[in-house]
Amino acid sequence: MKENRAFTIEGAVPEDAEELVAIYDYYVQNTAITFEYETPTAAEFRRRIENTLGRFPYLVLRQDGRIRGYAYAGPFRTRAAYDWCCETSIYLRRGATKCGMGRALYQALEKALGQMGILNMYAVVACPEEKEDESLTSNSLDFHRHLGFEQAGLYHRCGYKFGRWYNVACMEKIIGTHSRVQKPQSRPLSLSASQWGAAPRDAVSGAGENIRGYNTMNDEYFMKKAIALAAAAVAHGNEPFGAVLVK
Repeated sequence: MKENRAFTIEGAVPEDAEELVAIYDYYVQNTAITFEYETPTAAEFRRRIENTLGRFPYLVLRQDGRIRGYAYAGPFRTRAAYDWCCETSIYLRRGATKCGMGRALYQALEKALGQMGILNMYAVVACPEEKEDESLTSNSLDFHRHLGFEQAGLYHRCGYKFGRWYNVACMEKIIGTHSRVQKPQSRPLSLSASQWGAAPRDAVSGAGENIRGYNTMNDEYFMKKAIALAAAAVAHGNEPFGAVLVK
């Protein structure tokens, strides 16, 4: 029986790049879960984190002081009409699968995306053309199905890696209500250490089903709004931007 140790889910910062790229490296070098051929450098991975944080949440899961996994969202397509959709990704450190961490990360990501007005989540999942092999199984498809995703489409033989062709499934989950007059999507509020320093981040951290802020915002209006909302939340005991603590 596995020991059930507590872990936290919080917003990633660019300084997490080295740990995250170390997790990602296994998938690049040994699997067809990602179609990248070469592992990016830590500097390149840091740039990717910063780009994501400009618009979407990027979450990390920590246990015993180490990052065990990460999940983030990105644009589904770049045209304006797609603004209420996003594409999601998740990677777990080897040995951190099938123990609830992936589910906790994805549920936290879904909650964050729902709060910013996202309605449709999409995951582009590589899958074997005919049968599983040493580089790719159906585990990712099963994981998304267990979390409520449905297959919306299948691209045939569109990825080539390790001398094999792979299919790609488009998995979809609707998490919001589509209205005739749709409210604009908002950005996740930022309380990242690099932007805000220790005091504001500590002021709104806590346990429960809450999520720490995700994003670095340079706009003064949004910075002031985030501070005001965080202060109001603390005053009312809600702490909506705290870290998730899971046991």
